[in-house]
Amino acid sequence: MPDAFAREFQLSTLARPIAASMLDRFVAESLKVPARVWRAAFAGFIDDDLSPRLSEVDVPTLIVWGRHDAFCSAAEQQAMLRLIRTARLVEYADAGHAMHWEESQRFALDLARFVHSVATGVALA
Repeated sequence: MPDAFAREFQLSTLARPIAASMLDRFVAESLKVPARVWRAAFAGFIDDDLSPRLSEVDVPTLIVWGRHDAFCSAAEQQAMLRLIRTARLVEYADAGHAMHWEESQRFALDLARFVHSVATGVALA
């Protein structure tokens, strides 16, 4: 995978800029994966429709979504929320697909709260 392609892909997951050093690191990590693996992974994403099985999920589930996500729509998030009865949706209003990069501290806190709620059996507010 050429560097320019990997960089453009990583940039496409963002709604706003991140530190250049972070982006460079993510691009470098992407380049470690052979192109055939990327092709197979994305073919699986495109070809497999797992939505009929979502209602079978019966474990606590956290759905995180950036409102400016170029890959996953709000309708898809709402569909998952309806089908996975144990799901909770956390929306990042100013983030894209990579909200865990754009809002890493908030993401870490949201994830820690979710894990804590599961571990203690205390529902999140």
